[in-house]
Amino acid sequence: MLKADAGVDILHVPFRGGADTANQIMGGRIDLGVNNLPSAIALIRGGQLRALAVTSPERSEALPEVPTIADRGCRAWPAMPPPPGSACRCRGARPSPSSTG
Repeated sequence: MLKADAGVDILHVPFRGGADTANQIMGGRIDLGVNNLPSAIALIRGGQLRALAVTSPERSEALPEVPTIADRGCRAWPAMPPPPGSACRCRGARPSPSSTG
């Protein structure tokens, strides 16, 4: 859905969890990911990751400055978690030197 809505050429790469994916982003091996907020919030607040958007219909009370994906022009994702044991857990976005927020 994100690939079609945003018009970007991306490839889904599954990792074993939020920490593994965050390490891949911070290490420069992947450019972006999707993660749950509890797994990423400390890294976002610490400046190691940059949140581009939240997938919920409303902005998060924990990070109210981060827009929703709908604010960014994409459809909101359905509120359906992956099945138990799923390896699907992508992440946030690595800050770039030109990032202003």
